[in-house]
Amino acid sequence: MTARKPPSTRLSVDDWLQAGYTLLAEEGVRALKVERLCRQAGVTRGSFYWHFEDMDSYRAALVESWKTFLERDRRSLAELDALPPRERLSAMMTALVSSEHWMLERAMREWARTDPAAEANIRAADRRLLRSVANAYRDYGFSPADAKLRAELTFAAGIGLLHLAGSAQQAQKAAQREQFLDLMLAEPK
Repeated sequence: MTARKPPSTRLSVDDWLQAGYTLLAEEGVRALKVERLCRQAGVTRGSFYWHFEDMDSYRAALVESWKTFLERDRRSLAELDALPPRERLSAMMTALVSSEHWMLERAMREWARTDPAAEANIRAADRRLLRSVANAYRDYGFSPADAKLRAELTFAAGIGLLHLAGSAQQAQKAAQREQFLDLMLAEPK
């Protein structure tokens, strides 16, 4: 058996994963094919097969990459616990609409519609995030029931924003985020 030579265009595994996340976010899971990925990356099939055995191994790498991202995200949420509740909520919202998070979140949510493993990962991440958001509302002074409802509404609005905004830049409007927090942190009349 002879060793494979690296392709002339040097793409890293991460470059391939980013191409896949972009395709998932923009065109859906049906676009996730070797030919389409190669076109997206501007390289030949040989480059793909240099890094991945087949599409199944590529999809497994996407899921593993997402798990790594979620672990970093989990650590970031834990670090935010020291902030006052309003600042914590604002920081969570800022993170959600960051360029990297915006694309990955959209991509994985699209994929989760048809893939049980991706759906399980999304559900676990959602539960963790909802707990953190509800904790921030409780720390602000809302009852557990009100905090849970506000967390669910905040979460739903954030997911909606991911899909309504045409780009991460559109989703990053700080004034809207602060106005939203004013509304969510207002005491009921």
